[in-house]
Amino acid sequence: MRGWYLERIGDATRGEVMMIDPVELRRLRELAEARRREAAAALPPWG
Repeated sequence: MRGWYLERIGDATRGEVMMIDPVELRRLRELAEARRREAAAALPPWG
């Protein structure tokens, strides 16, 4: 019974903790895009 309870409660609280606010999500997307641009600029012209 305790395991079932913890599983149910754990799922509910985990969802709230893992939510990212829109500002942080935008910042992470911009950071990822900047890293992609840097990686593409570092590639040699032939490939």
